[in-house]
Amino acid sequence: MVMVNLVLPMLVLVPFFVGIGLLVARRCCLTEAVGEVIGLIAASAMFVFSIVASVAVASIEPLRGDTVIAPRLEFTPSWLVLRLPSMLATNSEGWQLSLGLDGIGLSMVVLTAVVTLAVLLVSRKTVTHDRSDFGAWTLFAASGLMLVFTSMDLILFYVGFELTLIPLFALIAFWGDKDAGVAAKRFVLYTLAGSIPMVVGILGISLLYAGDGGWTANLPELSRRAALKASSVETAEAQTWVFGFLVLGLGIKMALLPVHTWLPKTYGSCHATAAAFLAAVVLKLGLFGFVRLALPMVPQACENYGPTVMGLLGATAIVVGALMALAQTDLMRLLAYSSLSHVGFVTMGLFSLNEEGINGGVLQMFNHGITTAAVFLAASCLIARRGTAQLNSGSRGLSSRYPKLCTFMIFFLVAGAGAPGLNNFVGETLALTAMVAKQPWVAALGVLGIILGAWYSFRLIQNLLLGPDAPDRNHDVAALAQQDIDVREKSVFAFLAVVCLLIGVYPQMAINVIQRDAQQLGTVGSTAENSRLALNSSEQKP
Repeated sequence: MVMVNLVLPMLVLVPFFVGIGLLVARRCCLTEAVGEVIGLIAASAMFVFSIVASVAVASIEPLRGDTVIAPRLEFTPSWLVLRLPSMLATNSEGWQLSLGLDGIGLSMVVLTAVVTLAVLLVSRKTVTHDRSDFGAWTLFAASGLMLVFTSMDLILFYVGFELTLIPLFALIAFWGDKDAGVAAKRFVLYTLAGSIPMVVGILGISLLYAGDGGWTANLPELSRRAALKASSVETAEAQTWVFGFLVLGLGIKMALLPVHTWLPKTYGSCHATAAAFLAAVVLKLGLFGFVRLALPMVPQACENYGPTVMGLLGATAIVVGALMALAQTDLMRLLAYSSLSHVGFVTMGLFSLNEEGINGGVLQMFNHGITTAAVFLAASCLIARRGTAQLNSGSRGLSSRYPKLCTFMIFFLVAGAGAPGLNNFVGETLALTAMVAKQPWVAALGVLGIILGAWYSFRLIQNLLLGPDAPDRNHDVAALAQQDIDVREKSVFAFLAVVCLLIGVYPQMAINVIQRDAQQLGTVGSTAENSRLALNSSEQKP
């Protein structure tokens, strides 16, 4: 078991050091071809580590006790302890580095490993320059993501959250269009602006429960203390303030309405292959933050404002994102608004605050990542061959020229639209069903979003992929002569398609891993709800 636990630091350190090493070596001695191969080996190693972690987590029962967050794999080296001043750590235990994985974190780790490998495999054809550097920055970003998803500590969570900024800026600015520099600066400024309220929220969590045994940043211990105070009236006001700061800070990262304005410009300007990484994994940072920080740590505030405020924001994002997607004439911006729309289902599911909804929300985080990565990667292949992302110019009827690529893209667009038998249908159905029990009118907005999502998806299929072959006269003839997808690209899309189909047909396989942790979050939500109802009842009595 000790050897298996070493997988956790390897998930973080391998992509970090390989990414940094590639950036340095490319400037002195390493050729681009060799650097590209090394990047693929590192991404493959991440994928193998994630499979090992999956087998271990699925086979281990969590030693939960009275904690809400209970990792089944842990890495807590006794030699890495930072002694803090007694005024901060009255229990004199100090700060202990702690990595861990539960079912929810595992889903994000697997998603990150799969998407990183898929992006690097596809980039061989879609990225036209400095592919080794592209892989290095992608690995660097993946390292920060892995640190967030495996962190069992508030400090490490924040460090990983911010560590992604530098490589993401590079991926957006160096491989995007002429406006990519501006888009990258906007992305960084928005994220840094969100970091301020997030830091306040994190400090609020640590201080809120510091009196119960001394200061700690350990997430399982904080979740234990929060669960004991889930029905406490004393912390209700403080929880409201902490929740507000977390919503503002994490909401910017996940492009929550109305702080989403960085997203369309960023996705529209950066390289489509980099956008696949951003939309599939990076967008999950804010959502994962709600799962790790808001739901277990401030349950009363989540119960008071989650189903109404957050549920409404999620449903509004579904409808507004779909309507904006219908109005786009640029493929990348259409997919950006589509991604914004589908994230709304995750928000609705998580803040239904019951086991079914949290299961659906977490599962939809994974499903959205797979389908979105696949659609953006397919779009990058189409743009590389078509020469433009504009829907009203360039060639159309592409299925007659690139039948295999277009077949995969149609499949992933249909999966993203929530077709029965495919993965998105399961997560969206669970999220909507759970929200019906809380706020039926919010769920009704979500259903409207599904209809609109099917509308823009099938219109895109009809106008761009199907129909007669209609090349633009001004189009680059060399681009039109490119062949259909090669074996490498076909393998990536086939694997992602199998994942979509497998979860759609047998979702219980994924739900079984998530369920035990989602159940605990739902239990805390129920306790907070009962406390709120009891308080309201007592206030109404004469």
